[in-house]
Amino acid sequence: MEQDYKTAIPYYQASAQLGSSAAMCNLGYCYYYGRGVQRDKEMAHYYWETSAVLGEAASTYKLGDMHRNGDIETDESVAWLYYYRAWRLTRHEKDILNYPNICLRLAQYGEGRLTSAQRAFFASEAAHWFEKRIHMGDPYSDDGLAQARELYEKLAPQAL
Repeated sequence: MEQDYKTAIPYYQASAQLGSSAAMCNLGYCYYYGRGVQRDKEMAHYYWETSAVLGEAASTYKLGDMHRNGDIETDESVAWLYYYRAWRLTRHEKDILNYPNICLRLAQYGEGRLTSAQRAFFASEAAHWFEKRIHMGDPYSDDGLAQARELYEKLAPQAL
């Protein structure tokens, strides 16, 4: 069932034991947000780090968030490296579940690392892909879309 994490967790765990990076990523989300298990950021970090090593883009950008938010050692430079790596992992396939979130982070946190034009590009990409998710029925992308549009409107004039 949709969002029945208590039922899903044993399947995620079995798949993770078989080496599924997607299952490890999902377990990271469960532990980080307390979905079907007690909230445990150390376990989230463990699953996301293991999954990121295996090339999972969602886990990679979530590790960046953990560094940015202070869930683990606060280090904006390390966070940036995770965001950039996540983009490199997803830039060709443009996975609709992760790509807009990753682009938004590059636009938000790229000051001093990217030009205004590059940041505007990433904000535009994020907005475009958040719109696609909304059209597909995703009820959770409204905030990301609003942030991406606002950032694009701020950056676009600077990019000229």
